[in-house]
Amino acid sequence: MLLNDFDSETRYLQYLREQEEETDEEEEGEEESGGYFSRATWKRERGIVRDSALARFGFRLIPNGYAYIQEARLARSNNVILPTTDGLGVASRGERAEASKKPAPHPWHGKPIPERESEQLVAYIETAEQAGLFGFIRDCQAQGADNYEVIRAICTRLFALGLPLEARRLEYCMNI
Repeated sequence: MLLNDFDSETRYLQYLREQEEETDEEEEGEEESGGYFSRATWKRERGIVRDSALARFGFRLIPNGYAYIQEARLARSNNVILPTTDGLGVASRGERAEASKKPAPHPWHGKPIPERESEQLVAYIETAEQAGLFGFIRDCQAQGADNYEVIRAICTRLFALGLPLEARRLEYCMNI
């Protein structure tokens, strides 16, 4: 997640400004070279799609992604039973977990997940407690893991846990 790459809201907003400036410069170059892309048209159409989605699905705008993630982290902080690389953690489904009852994190917690060790990773996925597995999945996402055998094992385990929608979505997104 891009927002995890920033240590402050100021740096995040600076990055957004720089991206906007780079895009404007690229567009100017395209216009001078006879390019056909119109940023004004693109912004107008993006606004139409945004407004339509807001109206149809009841979405709400997120004016500041960094602040939104910080709010989500704060709201979840009392229910987090396992920390994850993305900072959101794995939350408990019920009441706040006691420190003595917190589940164990996956063996690679806080370290790079060794994607080339497929057999070891698959063995963990097949036997992991649910909270540890969810932490592992989150950390795989944060690290950009794309090992086919590992993703396939995660899908299989999600189906076994009664989470077919999540398993199918993962299969679809990862072309499995």
